[in-house]
Amino acid sequence: MKALSTLSVAALVGLGVAAFGSVDAQAAGEPACDDVGALTAYITAAVIASPETAADIASQQTARCPADAAAIATAAVNADPNGAQGIVDAVIAALPPGDRDNDVLTGAITQLYGFQVPDPPGHGGVGAPLYANFTDPPATSPR
Repeated sequence: MKALSTLSVAALVGLGVAAFGSVDAQAAGEPACDDVGALTAYITAAVIASPETAADIASQQTARCPADAAAIATAAVNADPNGAQGIVDAVIAALPPGDRDNDVLTGAITQLYGFQVPDPPGHGGVGAPLYANFTDPPATSPR
């Protein structure tokens, strides 16, 4: 009986469907969920090639690999900073219900809402964020 159960689970995983109804379908060319480096490289390349579909790409990959949601969102936002809000919303919506209630996970992902490229072109150091000209307090007290 144990061998039959093991064989059945192996057959389901081999078909791309994990036990308990979780879908882990891997399309041709998509990296495995357990290879986070390859997964983020794949997402980065896909989003750079088609930034208008960044949220869809991130959502699809999050549904396929929910344990890697933070890495998926980060890779997509890094590739398309202007689409950060849509990407973050899509990733959170694609999370399984139990993970959507995980404040640590969703808090880490929503930090990407305000992502900006460091010192964007044309910034020239003018404007926010403010830069302090000095860091030490004056040597004498005004009293």
